[in-house]
Amino acid sequence: MKKLLIRTVTGAAFVAALICSILYGEVSFGILFLLITGLAVAEFSSIIKEYKKVTFSTTLAVLGGSFLFIATYATFHGADISPVTFYTPYIAIVAYTFIR
Repeated sequence: MKKLLIRTVTGAAFVAALICSILYGEVSFGILFLLITGLAVAEFSSIIKEYKKVTFSTTLAVLGGSFLFIATYATFHGADISPVTFYTPYIAIVAYTFIR
């Protein structure tokens, strides 16, 4: 029962933060989802690390996910810079991950 209460309070806080960021503006919404993206990728990395045959860099995964989110967000919100400029760090991280 205690876990249900904790999850309910956490969910309500998340919904409140989401609604506040939407009402405050595009930038706050982007920052909130950048934070969520980083935390979700870090959680995924910790789950993957439980398997001993997989070598996985959490830092690179979080950076890659964050760069991908920033590039996509900036591209769809009318940034004046070329999308190639935004996606270059993500492509570099993916290439490094595959080469390593």
